[in-house]
Amino acid sequence: MLTVQLSTKGQVVIPKEIREKLDLHEGDLLSVEIEGEALILRKVREGSWRRWRGILKGTSALWEHEREHGEEVRGEKGA
Repeated sequence: MLTVQLSTKGQVVIPKEIREKLDLHEGDLLSVEIEGEALILRKVREGSWRRWRGILKGTSALWEHEREHGEEVRGEKGA
């Protein structure tokens, strides 16, 4: 059994052999769960919705969608 130490910031370093075995890399997302007194970390797979987080950042996509929706709503009310 491997042990790690919790830092003052609440951080833990996952040992290299475990990172390699689980194919974990810098920037990977991990879900965190509590099961009894156990802390469970699971790699968030690429198929997860989380991979889309921030993909529209810096674009006007949301504003365009909102404008189009408003036009549709106004059109439906006027019909």
